[in-house]
Amino acid sequence: MILQDKVALVTGGTSGIGRATALAFAQRSEGKLNEVIAFGAAGAKVVFSDIRSLEGEETADLIRETGAECLFVKSDVSSEADVRELVQKAISWVQLALRERDLRQTRLCL
Repeated sequence: MILQDKVALVTGGTSGIGRATALAFAQRSEGKLNEVIAFGAAGAKVVFSDIRSLEGEETADLIRETGAECLFVKSDVSSEADVRELVQKAISWVQLALRERDLRQTRLCL
């Protein structure tokens, strides 16, 4: 699955399957397409959440080590208000990234 230039949202992303999923979405491969698929390399930007802040920062460091961008949002998915905030923060983060990209492209054209 190649997700370069896409955004993945992962809940429970600080340990176990959630952390593995967040890392798999972030991984990039310079190899052949079949190697990318076989090893799960995706290259996505990753927004992930959990209720544990310390582990969230550790996971963010691991994701950034792959060269991917990420955003950790502390949230409890059993709380509707937290889920709304998580989604809003993810959307705002993506919008900011798009604006920054557009500014870089505009500067190149000047």
